[in-house]
Amino acid sequence: MTGIHRFTIGEFKCTVLSDGSGIFPGGKPAEMMFAAAPQAEAEAALRERGEPTDVMSNQINCLLIDTGEQLLLVDTGLGAASQGGMGILLDSLREAGHTPDEIDRVIISHGHGDHINGLTDESGNLIYPNARFVFWRSEWEHWTDEAWLSERPEMAAQAARKHLPPLKDHLQLVDSESDIVPGVRALPTPGHTPGHLSLLISSGGEHLIYVGDAFLHPLHVEHPEWSAVFDTSYEDAAATRPKLYRRAVETNALLLVYHITFPGLGRIVTDGDGWQWQPEATA
Repeated sequence: MTGIHRFTIGEFKCTVLSDGSGIFPGGKPAEMMFAAAPQAEAEAALRERGEPTDVMSNQINCLLIDTGEQLLLVDTGLGAASQGGMGILLDSLREAGHTPDEIDRVIISHGHGDHINGLTDESGNLIYPNARFVFWRSEWEHWTDEAWLSERPEMAAQAARKHLPPLKDHLQLVDSESDIVPGVRALPTPGHTPGHLSLLISSGGEHLIYVGDAFLHPLHVEHPEWSAVFDTSYEDAAATRPKLYRRAVETNALLLVYHITFPGLGRIVTDGDGWQWQPEATA
C-alpha cells in the first residue's frame, strides 16, 4: 500500500500521510470504540457494516498541507520505534518528496501517544527541528501538568513526559477559534481530550476539516452519543460531534479522520434529523 494520497483544497496541496495500519491490542471493537453504547446494538451495527466484532483494526492518517507559503504537518503518529506495520510516517513523508527539516509548523490535535510519539527520536531530539509546534492552550497545560498526568494511564503519561518538554521553547498556543496561518483555522473540539483541536482548512472556496479524534468511526456520525473508551469526557465528546457535523454540512467540507481506513477522507451527509458518513471515492 502506498503511504500517501494527494489532493487539493483550492490552491493548497494536501497529502494524507499514512503512519501504517495494524491490529489494536486488547478489547473488542464495540467495547473500545462505542463504550457508551448498548453493546448488543453496537455489535449488530458493526455486523451490518460487514466489520469484525472480535478484533479491532488501527490505521493512522496524518496530514501534510503545502499552502505555497508554509509546509504544515498535522499530528506525528506512533513514532519510528513502533512495530507491526505502524510508525511509517517518516517513510510516507519522504515518499511525498519532503524531509522533516522542511516542516514549518507541526500542529498537534491532542496529547495521546499515537499523535505525539513521532515528535522526538529515541535520544529526545526534535524530529522536526525547524518547526513551531501548535497546541490548543488547555491541551498543552493538561499534558504538562503532573497532577493531571498522574490520573492518566501510565503509557499516556510516559508519552507526554518524554515527547512534550523538548517543545517548550518552540510553541504556538491557541485558545480561540482563529487562523494558525492564513487558511488553516483552529477549531475547538473538546471531549476526546479536554483541549482537542480540529482544523478547518480553506482555500479557493473549498474546505477540509481535519477531524483528528473528534470522532473515530463512521458509526460515530450516525450515533454521536456512542462515545469511545478513549474519550476523556463521554458527554463533551457527544456534544462536540453534532456541532462539527453541522459545520461540515454547512461548508460542504471534505473531512479527514485520523483512524478511518486510509486515506480517511469522506463527507457528512444529512439523514433525516441525523447524519451519515459518505466515504470519498479515491482512485
